[in-house]
Amino acid sequence: MTTNYEDQVKLINDLVILNNDRIEGYDLASAETTDLGLRKLFEQYAKQSRDNVIVLASEIGKLGSVAATHTTTSGKFFRAWMEIKTALTAKNEKGVLESCEYGEDVILEAYKDALDSDITLSSDLKEIVVKQKDELETAHDTIKKMRDTVVA
Repeated sequence: MTTNYEDQVKLINDLVILNNDRIEGYDLASAETTDLGLRKLFEQYAKQSRDNVIVLASEIGKLGSVAATHTTTSGKFFRAWMEIKTALTAKNEKGVLESCEYGEDVILEAYKDALDSDITLSSDLKEIVVKQKDELETAHDTIKKMRDTVVA
């Protein structure tokens, strides 16, 4: 186990970056849907990640560093794929939800990896990551249920 602050900052910054991806993904999904209920949900999830970023950035500041403000290359590919899929499926609700679920899978896995990492997080920081992961699991399950109930 390690307690190197630089390692902690990198680990938490990776979560910040994926939350930035999630924000852009849900902003896109919100713009692409005509369903007001979905739009509200997508806006809620984008806000959830904005709130996550604020909390994580504060913790990074306490470690003497600055939070990332960019997205990942894979996130950009995800958003591009989502745009193509949305266009090809004529804004098909199921296709949008499938893309959102994929994004939820990616960020949820990153949170689990962060918690399973050899990098030791302070108890406060670990509590924050666990809380955010639990909220992301709820979001994932909601998206999956919705996807399963939508007719293609």
